[in-house]
Amino acid sequence: MHDLAFVGMVKDGVEGFAVWVGGGLSSTPRLARKLGLFVPKGKVLEVAKAVVDIWSEDPENRRSFVRARIKYFIDKVGIEGFRELLLERLSFSPELIKEEPAAIGRNFHVGIGEQKEEGLFYAGFPVEAGRVSGSQLIKVAELAQDLNLSIRVSQRQNLILTHIPREELDHVLRRMEEIGFSLKKSISRGISIACTSDPFCNYSVGSSKEFFLELLNYLEERLGDVGDIAIGVDGCPHACAHHWLNDIGLQATHIRHPDGSVESAVNIVLGGGYVKYANIGRIVAKKVPLPLAKEYIERLILAYKSLEHKSFQEFVRSYSDEELLSIMQGGKAVVQEERGKVRVRLFGPISRFFGGLSEVEVEAKTVREALLKLEEEFKDFRGRAIDERGELKPYIKVFLNEEDIKFLQGLDTPLKEGDEIAIYPALAGGAPMYDELELHELAIEYEGRPAQDVIAWAIENFHPRLYIAWSGQAEDMVILDMAYRINPQVRVFTVDTGRLHEETYRLMEKVYEVYGIRIEVYFPDKEEVEDMVRRFGVNLFYRSVELRHLCCHIRKVRPLLRALNQVDAWITGLRREQWASRHNLMKIEVDHDHGQIVKVNPLVDWTERDVWKYIKEKGVPYSELYEKGYRSIGCSPCTRPVAPYEDPRVGRWWWEVGAPKECGMHCSLETGSFERISDKILGERK
Repeated sequence: MHDLAFVGMVKDGVEGFAVWVGGGLSSTPRLARKLGLFVPKGKVLEVAKAVVDIWSEDPENRRSFVRARIKYFIDKVGIEGFRELLLERLSFSPELIKEEPAAIGRNFHVGIGEQKEEGLFYAGFPVEAGRVSGSQLIKVAELAQDLNLSIRVSQRQNLILTHIPREELDHVLRRMEEIGFSLKKSISRGISIACTSDPFCNYSVGSSKEFFLELLNYLEERLGDVGDIAIGVDGCPHACAHHWLNDIGLQATHIRHPDGSVESAVNIVLGGGYVKYANIGRIVAKKVPLPLAKEYIERLILAYKSLEHKSFQEFVRSYSDEELLSIMQGGKAVVQEERGKVRVRLFGPISRFFGGLSEVEVEAKTVREALLKLEEEFKDFRGRAIDERGELKPYIKVFLNEEDIKFLQGLDTPLKEGDEIAIYPALAGGAPMYDELELHELAIEYEGRPAQDVIAWAIENFHPRLYIAWSGQAEDMVILDMAYRINPQVRVFTVDTGRLHEETYRLMEKVYEVYGIRIEVYFPDKEEVEDMVRRFGVNLFYRSVELRHLCCHIRKVRPLLRALNQVDAWITGLRREQWASRHNLMKIEVDHDHGQIVKVNPLVDWTERDVWKYIKEKGVPYSELYEKGYRSIGCSPCTRPVAPYEDPRVGRWWWEVGAPKECGMHCSLETGSFERISDKILGERK
């Protein structure tokens, strides 16, 4: 699976390596191809450099970041062609290998094993789902230091202690169990793996670790110890947990039902393997809902245990995909996959515009038609792909079968059944004249500059495709006042959730009286609000954090998406001291959650005292709510006055315990950003 692998061997009494190249996983997996060359230990660096140089000089790598992988280069020139290119660059002539190194048994180093050094042992401790706390790591380090042990971390996300003297084995095992790492667990828990996924990975479309643990608990409760079956659960196609290679691979995806609802699901991959059984697995069952996936895997393992096969790999390879699917379905007829559509895969923040879906299907004859149909079906995606000139917007990159469409026929590239479109956020974000590196450099340049300078830069570069966000906060009035003094034609928008304070509406009118600016108002979708209230009640947010998130998403986040679809940049009143999730804000940054537009935060380094000093000195209007003890203003049912000694945002959603004070407008609830991280951390501390 590696781009470049050196496999140890001894040839005619000389230690060295066989060389394999062109492996890789993700959505187009490959096993590394064998070059048939023997390289002595002292020549490894020269060979590695030559391989990298050959690949990096290929101009195809500059055409598509998706195809900038050595596996595609090997596909193009073939293994024999690559070997010839390599031999031309080497200062020596490697010997040919008649037989490649023989594969040995799979060993993930879980449990106790003897080292080659006499009297020394290693112990591999399962770390379930790869989750370990900082205090645990410190205790393991102290144990290793006390006994002069070495620590290794395995590909299975486990901890391995080495150089353990025989007489210290019992002590080490007992101490590690006290720390929280026991060997008294099933082997499957030790050799199975889940990727990072939510809430720490923006590409993840599902919480792989949670389902991983849920699945193991379910299987052991129903079947007992399932043996040495390795399960790999991935949250996206990138395959960090090797769903293509494990005995059972699961890749998170979604099902979109006819009524528009979305259900979490997995693709089930079988037939993969390592070493002796090295093989890329096949997707045997697509888009299986999570509850049903547990039953499928249970039936599969039951069938394996009831038959006499030496290994799970041999069992799987004894049956066709149709037969395996029938086993998992309990003997039911195989459901044929729908034909005639093109698959569209959605990566990172792009999935936000599709209700969190990771992939969809569409019938279309060209890429342009496919994108237009997606805009028609998913209203949050409308206007985000194709501009008024009929050209692809700079905020997204579109690939067809892993080729950038700009090197094909662009938006007019024809499609056929079985094609796959991939939509990524562009690596260069924001307005066309800036890339992300330039914006980062500008953020550093403007870090110590006055807020007025930052606003002036934004107006100069983006007006009239620039919005100032307004919700009646004191910070919003400061920014509006500063911007008005620079350009009285600035555009200001707000989201009217339908639950705002009356004082907020009065301030909105005051803005028009003082500045002559009519704030542009966006409202939530009427049908979505009615459906939410019908299902969960008008005050659903008091019942749970999840329902509060839903209400914020319907009433705030979705209208915000529509508003920001109209501009190339927006200005906010966010400040770093407001909440933990805002500590790392910069004055200028790419807004990955809203189509890669530019987000400007002129007041990030201001204190609350700075805000009120400006308001008093300049005579800026402000909300009457501040005179009533409010220090943070939002929807009427969800904000209250706070005492002078309390944190200002304590008045937001005050009934929630251990939940972050964010609504999702500035911290994405779908793509793994701050709020979900906070939810996770705070949840584990309770």
